[in-house]
Amino acid sequence: KVLDDFLEEEQLSIYKLAFSNVENKELKKKVKYYPSVIIYKKGKIVAYLEANKNDDVKYYASKDGFKEWLSKYVILN
Repeated sequence: KVLDDFLEEEQLSIYKLAFSNVENKELKKKVKYYPSVIIYKKGKIVAYLEANKNDDVKYYASKDGFKEWLSKYVILN
């Protein structure tokens, strides 16, 4: 719900991928739990939210929290 509300407001595309379909070894080493949000730039992981990390809960809990985190890495209109 938080992500859907954010995407509707920002008109931004985010791609969803089932973890069972991940073949990237680097990604499997870093991301152990889902849901996780990962930002890539030029094929490299720049940042990601960890589903099991207490510090990241505030970013998953609200649209404004998610926007705060994402805007550190992505320029939003």
